[in-house]
Amino acid sequence: MALKGMLVDNADRVDLNDTRDVNERYSDIEQSKIACPKCRKMLVKGSKFCAFCGASLNEVVNENKKLLDEASNLYKHDEPGKGSDGNEQIDKPADNTKRQIDDTVGAARKKVGTWIIILGVICGIGGFICSSILSDSYQPLDMYSGYRDPNSGELVIFDQGKIGGSYEGVAYYDNLKIYFIIGGFLISCVGMAFYSNGAKYERLPSTTRTGKVVGIDNFSASVEFEDGTREKLGYRPTIVMIAGDKGEFVIKGNAIIAFNKTV
Repeated sequence: MALKGMLVDNADRVDLNDTRDVNERYSDIEQSKIACPKCRKMLVKGSKFCAFCGASLNEVVNENKKLLDEASNLYKHDEPGKGSDGNEQIDKPADNTKRQIDDTVGAARKKVGTWIIILGVICGIGGFICSSILSDSYQPLDMYSGYRDPNSGELVIFDQGKIGGSYEGVAYYDNLKIYFIIGGFLISCVGMAFYSNGAKYERLPSTTRTGKVVGIDNFSASVEFEDGTREKLGYRPTIVMIAGDKGEFVIKGNAIIAFNKTV
């Protein structure tokens, strides 16, 4: 404790101006540092390579400058009130062109129908082939009785019959072949119905009507149109609307496929 007191007593007085200068010099040094964009280590400003990961700083800086220039060009505006040619610019009304509705319901149904048809064909043909193989495995074997003529060497057969096998197994798998064929045909019919429904949906024209949402529940909405008529229509889960919203409804079939809110 005595030594500490001696050091304090003999220490020079610290000038506040000197302390401020030290802090300013430290701040200047810290502000002159830059971060390596690859490893984020702090480096001396003006370095060409990172001392930690070896990345070339000039390439990164040039690339960032290029990106900044491209971004500034995207948001570059002409002089207010004048066009790019310097002439007075007349305000034009907003473009109210309706966006293209990407309605893929019909294509999705056709795709599902195609896969169901393929499944039906595979079930029908594959089941028929497998049942035929199993049916053949239950067939009885042919048995022959006879002798070989010692003079001519010909085989003389005087009796023949069948041995082994299972007539019940043969009958079962023969019937199973019919079931597979019928089942595959019915599955293919379901697939054709899906495909036909999708193709029919794609041919439906879409109409745009203006109206107001007067009621809404799970995936259906009651809409009152400008002509006073009301309809209850289905709508996509991606469409956001609540009771009281007014706007343009894009309708296809009996469903709302798009909604442009105006009020």
